[in-house]
Amino acid sequence: MNIVFLLLILVLCPICIMACGELKFEDVLADDEVDAVIISTPNKFHCDMTVRALESGKHVLCEKPMSIKLEDAISIVENELLDFNNSR
Repeated sequence: MNIVFLLLILVLCPICIMACGELKFEDVLADDEVDAVIISTPNKFHCDMTVRALESGKHVLCEKPMSIKLEDAISIVENELLDFNNSR
């Protein structure tokens, strides 16, 4: 299983981006070789990135907190339940 660690490289390790090149979230989601993603970004991005990854059919591990707002957490759970029910 290929797992991509999604960190804000520009904030955490500026030298890494020069060594690794540019990594776009959309490219990761479009890559069929990627089975799962780990969302390890600032909290305000968790909901959007998690929902987009789930909609792309990826397995997601999102670090705490799932979201800042209750409504966002509910949308993540609803999206995952919808995906789970459609895969059966």
